[in-house]
Amino acid sequence: MKTGTLLVATCTLALTLGIVPVQAETLSAKTISLDSGYVPQATTNRSMWNLWQEYQYFGESGFDALNKTALFGNPVTRALLAAGSYLAWNWANYPFFVANHELGHGTRVISMRGSPTYTWNTGPGNVSIFTFIGLGFTKYGQGADTTGSISVPSGVPSDWTLTVTAGGMNNSMMYAESLQDEVSYNTGHVLQLPSYIYARMDAFNYAKYNMSSANSDVGSLLGTWQARGYSITTDDVAAGATVSALTSFTTWAYAWSVLRYVGTGDPSVSAARIGGVTLPDVSFFQNRNGLSYRLRTSLRFADRLALPLSVEYVYRGTPTVEVSLGLRRLLGIAGVRKSGDLIQAYLCSDGGGGLRLAKDFPTGSRSFLSLGGSLFTTRSLEGERSMGYLLSSAAGVDIWLKQSWTY
Repeated sequence: MKTGTLLVATCTLALTLGIVPVQAETLSAKTISLDSGYVPQATTNRSMWNLWQEYQYFGESGFDALNKTALFGNPVTRALLAAGSYLAWNWANYPFFVANHELGHGTRVISMRGSPTYTWNTGPGNVSIFTFIGLGFTKYGQGADTTGSISVPSGVPSDWTLTVTAGGMNNSMMYAESLQDEVSYNTGHVLQLPSYIYARMDAFNYAKYNMSSANSDVGSLLGTWQARGYSITTDDVAAGATVSALTSFTTWAYAWSVLRYVGTGDPSVSAARIGGVTLPDVSFFQNRNGLSYRLRTSLRFADRLALPLSVEYVYRGTPTVEVSLGLRRLLGIAGVRKSGDLIQAYLCSDGGGGLRLAKDFPTGSRSFLSLGGSLFTTRSLEGERSMGYLLSSAAGVDIWLKQSWTY
């Protein structure tokens, strides 16, 4: 399923089924940040999502400036702006989409204290994701590769290198989750739709269009899984991504919001809720134990308190269950609705788990400082995908610092 086909399908079904988000909210202040994760050997998935989202903010500002002009004061011209912006922003997002995928491989290399290098099909190797992204604006449609010498530390599960192979597609899906959080806790924007579709459908595209050799991401994973007796095929991978996109309410929220924008001129995107319950998203992942779905939602109390929760299940492979429950305070520091405090715990039936913490501190009327960290075991599904540095054969840690300014 191509991107445009999925967009048309989601918009049509959103209208047909009447699945719409709650009333749109005023857009939150935008941020620009310096993040400890921008240092090459400290780069994490989280820092890449932050970089990509703040890049989105720049595009949204340009879109909003055009949208306020008299030229786009009617549905016909707004429809043209929405269509033109989708095509243009689809191109402008390509370097970040590829970088996010390749960084998914790279952070798994870093977790084993390796040094990844990111390379477009034509071009030099890059140890910095920034130079890789910069080159990408002339590489639309090209593929890329991540290399790096790694060795599995003593005592770490022998199949841990599988996390490197799965890391690209998994990081794309986790970016879709970060956009879900943006919509749920901060308010999204219609211009985020191209990156959302990219992220949701990455595994589909790799399964359907990037299977030229057994050394491809999906081919390598299938070889390992099939050697274990897992009956997983490329169609299973493609179907998993499709199910994830079509059963996630954030997909419908974006689709409906595009239609609402054309009619009303409001570009914001809000989460679909029933009372205090955010209607769930379904994420799709590739793990050492096989294929999994993760259902994510949150319970809202008043305006400033939410309980994010998730349940993940490996449905094809070795059955595994991981549950997560957290507490999130939304303080609105410096005008950013999502700023505040977070604590999230994970517990896996495979005998592992983890903990994630984050806190924001005001440093001025238009700035704030963020501190955070996480600790995960190697026997955790979330740990496979987002663990920082392996401290031992059993666990890894990530500690980060970020200074943000608003505009």
